[in-house]
Order: sequence, then C-alpha cells, then structure tokens
Amino acid sequence: MREARTDAKTAASGALQAAAALDMARALVEIDQPEEALIELDNATRLMPGDAEAWLLKATLLRRENRLPEAQTAIEKASGLAPLDPQIGLEAGVIAVLDARDDAARASWQSVIDTAPDSPQAKTASGYLKQLGPATPAQ
Repeated sequence: MREARTDAKTAASGALQAAAALDMARALVEIDQPEEALIELDNATRLMPGDAEAWLLKATLLRRENRLPEAQTAIEKASGLAPLDPQIGLEAGVIAVLDARDDAARASWQSVIDTAPDSPQAKTASGYLKQLGPATPAQ
C-alpha cells in the first residue's frame, strides 16, 4: 500500500493518491485502526472531493465511531454526488435512525426501495422499515 502511495505522489496524480488513500483506509479498518483510517479518508475526500464512494466510506466509519453529526455531513456530500446510489440511501437512513430522526430514516429507506427496487439494498431497506414500524401521528 505504501508503495502505491509513493508511486501516486511521484506521478502527481490526485486520483491515484485518492485511490491509494481509500485502499489504505480499508486496510486500516480491517485491522481496527479507525482513527488512522479516517485520516486516509480525509485525504481521499480532499484529493477527490467529487468521489461519492469516498464520502460514503467516510460517513460509514464516522457512524461506526458514533460521530453522527460528522457522519451526517459526509453522507450529505455523498448523496449530493450520487443521489440515486442505493448504498448511500441505505447508509443515510442508518445514520438518521441512530440520530433519532426516524422520519428521515424512513424517507431514505423508502427512496432506496423506490429507485432500486430489485437491489439487495432495497431488501435491506425494507427490513429496516419493518423493524422501525410505521410513523406515528404527531401529538
């Protein structure tokens, strides 16, 4: 991994450097080094701010670290870049429900079902909606 990063810097390619940072972040998550992984994800999103996958990975890791406001910011960036990506919609719902925003979670998961009905993410979203139950009317 470090050789790939060195090669990318030598080539002065932001895209290659971002790809190397994403790979490094994935590896760091696998060996339970989330803070180091977040540094790599920060690098990836700085180098390639238009990469929805990098923002999604960052949002997911921030959520796992219970940094929900930061996770929300990252998932909003991802969603703005790839609004129809079912994985982004699924993650947006998870972040919302953990932040006690059940209506936002329902809307995100329903959007996954509506835009990608045959996807594995739609099946997961449907299960999440069943777990959450119907919206309750405002008192």
